[in-house]
Amino acid sequence: MLVAVALLIPATGIYSLMLSQRQEALAEQVRSMAVDGRPGEGMWSFNEKLPVVFGTGSVLGFLESNPVERITVVYRPLMWNVSERFVLVESQGKQVAYYPSDMETKIFADKAVTAPWGAKLSFVPRAELSAASLEMLERLDQRFAAGRPQSEKDGWKAGVSGVLSAALTVGLLGFLAFQLKGQFKSLKFIEPSQVHGSLEDLVGMDDIKAEVAQLKDQYQRRAEYAEYGINKPFNVMFSGPAGTGKTKLASYLAKELNLPILFHSAANLETGFVAGGSNTLSRIAAMAKRRKRCIVFLDEAQDLFMKRGGHRKFDDDTQNSLLAILDGVRTRSEAEVIWIVASNFNSEQLQMDEAMLRRFQMKVDFRMPNREERLGIIN
Repeated sequence: MLVAVALLIPATGIYSLMLSQRQEALAEQVRSMAVDGRPGEGMWSFNEKLPVVFGTGSVLGFLESNPVERITVVYRPLMWNVSERFVLVESQGKQVAYYPSDMETKIFADKAVTAPWGAKLSFVPRAELSAASLEMLERLDQRFAAGRPQSEKDGWKAGVSGVLSAALTVGLLGFLAFQLKGQFKSLKFIEPSQVHGSLEDLVGMDDIKAEVAQLKDQYQRRAEYAEYGINKPFNVMFSGPAGTGKTKLASYLAKELNLPILFHSAANLETGFVAGGSNTLSRIAAMAKRRKRCIVFLDEAQDLFMKRGGHRKFDDDTQNSLLAILDGVRTRSEAEVIWIVASNFNSEQLQMDEAMLRRFQMKVDFRMPNREERLGIIN
């Protein structure tokens, strides 16, 4: 995917450059032809002696079947095959007016290169018309308004639509960039010195503190534990109702172990793009690997513990990525990273993904404080 994008960007740039060069060459050709009519003539002006009629059918068909004295293309802006075009053909004692469409103009221009009437063709910028000629052209525009192509009549609508589309696209890209920047900006470690309080500040929860103390002891004496074959990765699952101290306990553990800790909500892993959650997890894992000794705390991870088996291929990407990361903690370069994944579910009462549960060597179930603990909090 990244390789394709990397190849597409220069290819698009080269194509845009080639297209720009072609347009510039065409513009230069038009400039060279638009020199006050044909050589030897002064400023172009309408022949007021001849009547003007609106042509029927196509301008190309008329040129192929009638003798022609003069063909004038009045264009705006510079590139006459873009925006407004007015073709005036002098033939058999009259002037025939046409407002060709974009496609008809292209065919007409291609034919002019080899057709016998091509030498009688001249281009006149509308901005260079004399005042009298411009006034007459405006009267003809009003007179033949019904015959003008719909694309010209609604040209202002196309312009407004293009501006709005561009503004919407830029705004959407800016919003997505802002969202992604804000999400990645939030991925930062909190140093132990920034954590206020300690485990002693937590009232009650002695059973939970005992489990955390065991984790602390194993982490600090991991070499001794490894001699007895106890070298499992430090993957910990916190589960229990919201507001029971899971986040607070994780921060106090980081302070006790003198480790930086990264907090991130698993509910915000997704970015709105396919594999967005996987990419965010990979970014977090890379940051943790660079720090070597640290704690990663994923909160509100209920969805990560649900059973896999989505109908779409990418439904389980985030869970699969987390499984792979937790397995990777076994490698030596990541062996000192503690992953704590917290959810508001009770691991014993709700069916969870078995493969995910097997990745956690320690499961700590938080509970609401009992009567004695509540009295201790109040006092």
